[in-house]
Amino acid sequence: MFNVKIPPFVAEQKENLAIKKATDIEDNECREFIQDIINQCFIDTATWGLKYWEEVYGIPTDITKPIEFRRTVVKAKMRGAATTTRSNLKNVCESFSNGTVEVIEDETGNFELTIKFVGTVGIPPNLQDLKDAVEENKPCYLQIIYDFKYNTVKDLRELGLTVKQLADINIKVKDLIETNLLELKFQITQKGSRWNE
Repeated sequence: MFNVKIPPFVAEQKENLAIKKATDIEDNECREFIQDIINQCFIDTATWGLKYWEEVYGIPTDITKPIEFRRTVVKAKMRGAATTTRSNLKNVCESFSNGTVEVIEDETGNFELTIKFVGTVGIPPNLQDLKDAVEENKPCYLQIIYDFKYNTVKDLRELGLTVKQLADINIKVKDLIETNLLELKFQITQKGSRWNE
């Protein structure tokens, strides 16, 4: 941009090149600063501005928690601002679990809801934050039951995997409970292809 506005014989002078270099550095710093400010306007990219989001939604700021956990709390609070419905609770839970959940109403009149994690294996790492958000959004008379998905021997068999294959890649059966089986099968397949060479 500097070279376009002034003649080349002037732009190429040593003094003008130094000025251009300095202004380019300042220009880049200004662009980065502006982008950083813009990032704070969106929950998924907010870093230092996350405390303002928490303040708006009445969430105590806890800088000891990872930023991703803090973001999910804000998202859940945003999603939970409406009247509580199954769909609303589902959205709140999915913001924490990074997977699909089903919200199942008890039809027997026991005032229970079951939150079943179907898209995530194991317990979400920020389960307590999820429980707090659900507790805040649900009607007080409802009891919540959490149903987590774990791998079973049946799941292992359905993928055509055996305990021997697990032992070959140093996976113990007890570790299998929360492991992504498709990734595990890929590892076994890759190792098997190396064995066959």
